[in-house]
Amino acid sequence: MTDVSGEEIISTKSLRKMYGQHMALEDVNLSIHSGSIGILGPNGAGKSTLFKCLLGLIGTTSGEGKVLGYDIRTEAEQIRSRIGYMPEYNSLDPALFAVDQQLGRTALQHLFYLKAVLNLKPVMRRAQILTPADAPPDAARMR
Repeated sequence: MTDVSGEEIISTKSLRKMYGQHMALEDVNLSIHSGSIGILGPNGAGKSTLFKCLLGLIGTTSGEGKVLGYDIRTEAEQIRSRIGYMPEYNSLDPALFAVDQQLGRTALQHLFYLKAVLNLKPVMRRAQILTPADAPPDAARMR
């Protein structure tokens, strides 16, 4: 028997994601409460697509969802600021300790904030630091 007494942390209603004519997610309805969870399924089942939609990294075709009470369509930044996400490809630097990896990410987040406030785009370009909006269109498809 599943204990659902904890706070609901993820919910979706009729969540759908299409890539052209390909249906990646079809009417996903979830209600996940706090505690340890796992998402299992074969390759191509939509697990990565689901997480990308829940984090607001990609848009949904239709439906709605909330993570930690934040709307996945309009409050993605707040969601991502509270959740760590490790995609399927290796994005860790093996030469760094975990704490150093996180410190580096935190420093970049602050740099992106300062860029917005102080217009640091020219400085960031010279340092070859790209924001998601500056990145080439296929940069998100690292394989």
